[in-house]
Amino acid sequence: MAGKRMVHVKAAPNGIFEGSEKRSLWIDDKTFIIPAEIFEKLPFPELVIVRPGVANILLVDLLNLIQDKHLRKSNVSLYLEYSSLGSAFGSNLESQVPAPSEVMPLGLKHSSTNVWLSDGNTVGKLHFDPFDNILASIRGSKTLSLFHPLENTNLYEGHIQEAYLQFNLSNFKFTREGLQASTAMVMSPIDLDNVDYEKFALFRNAHSVTCTINEGDFLYLPAFWWHEVRSSPDKATHTWNLAVNYWFHPFYSKLFPCQLCPLKSMVLSSDHNSNGSENQSQNPEKSLEDVDSQDPKLEDSQDIHEQASITDQSKEHVELTRHDIIAVGAKFLSSRRLSSTSTEEKIRYLRQKGLSEQEISDAFALANIPMCASSENPHSKVAVKKSSAFHILRNVVVVGCFFAGFATAGYQLAKRVLFPFIQEKRIHKRRLNAMEARLDTISSTLASMAPQIANKDSIDKKLDELKKEIDCLKTIIVSHQQFTSPPKVGIPSWQQTSDSFTSNGMAECDDHHDG
Repeated sequence: MAGKRMVHVKAAPNGIFEGSEKRSLWIDDKTFIIPAEIFEKLPFPELVIVRPGVANILLVDLLNLIQDKHLRKSNVSLYLEYSSLGSAFGSNLESQVPAPSEVMPLGLKHSSTNVWLSDGNTVGKLHFDPFDNILASIRGSKTLSLFHPLENTNLYEGHIQEAYLQFNLSNFKFTREGLQASTAMVMSPIDLDNVDYEKFALFRNAHSVTCTINEGDFLYLPAFWWHEVRSSPDKATHTWNLAVNYWFHPFYSKLFPCQLCPLKSMVLSSDHNSNGSENQSQNPEKSLEDVDSQDPKLEDSQDIHEQASITDQSKEHVELTRHDIIAVGAKFLSSRRLSSTSTEEKIRYLRQKGLSEQEISDAFALANIPMCASSENPHSKVAVKKSSAFHILRNVVVVGCFFAGFATAGYQLAKRVLFPFIQEKRIHKRRLNAMEARLDTISSTLASMAPQIANKDSIDKKLDELKKEIDCLKTIIVSHQQFTSPPKVGIPSWQQTSDSFTSNGMAECDDHHDG
């Protein structure tokens, strides 16, 4: 039974499949070192293309998980994508869903039939496929934003580093740890839901077409058309989205990633139309037969040196492509919008786009624009030398003016801030010196007074003795003034008291004097 088949399922958070995001969000950002030869090819090394996590489960389990209400409310989206219809549901079912017969007279050669099964809440971010494609909606609907292949410059076609999510099926958790030394070549770094116009300014010039295919509708999508696919569940159960697509060998091919490389018409041989023999691959990486049941986006994860190989193309085709590249470069140089752009900037831009020095020189010649820097004309060399001397003189003058302005600013700063500070410091120093001199004078004065201060107690004692002597003398003088003659008999009692007092006083004075 088909339900017991093991299927290879992709898992991504929030239904976003293979979008770009900042590399700094990944755990191994600081530890993973991308090789230098790959790093120099990245126009946006700070971005990565997030490849979804993978899980191998039974088809019946996938169908149950898609209808699981709890899983639908979480941020986990499971998607059976880029899976061969025969490997997923059996060869019997694949034989019952042949490629539309209406397109066979057009000369399209069928390559593979793939099935797309999800809960209808998925977004396949902006990319292109190197195959012609017919997309058929069976359940639900799909809305596509389409851009012409010639919009590749406005969509920033180029190498973008890959990073693979780690998905744990047991707990439905994602881990951002899987930076790769490989690049995506068919993805655009632009997020249509949130465009960073500061980084991707050219996207303002891009023009898109939007279409929706419902149940029973078919959409033919030529190779290299840019498209972003937004799925919606069926209206009856709001559970499923089911689609089938058919891949064909393309009518047109190109080298990629290359913003200046044109589309080349690949005319199918009569043997192919009559006998159905295999035509050579239109994809410079590998043949369509090698990727019948694989994700075409996975073929852009090869090493860059392998990506550059074009061994499956004839030398005539390569030479023709080179001439077309030169023609596109000449058209670019002749653009009126670049009339004010310097020759050096034009050359730098063409180098960034991968043109060799010879191709750049041929493009200038085809556009009839002088390439002064590489011209062999002696007059042109003189002009270049004069221009160089003028630039040197101008640079000298600019540097001199800069240093003069710097010196003037320094002088003004010193005059307003440094000089007043120095003057104030000098005044403060003079004040300190005067205070130190006064302190020295006071110190010497105190030093001279020290002996006298030391004798203060003895002086006070002598003064006390002198005071007592003076008091005694005063008493003696008073007593002599009152009694000029010796006492006589019959002296009143009060006089006798006075005499006794006087004699006692004299005794005390004598004792004091003797002492």
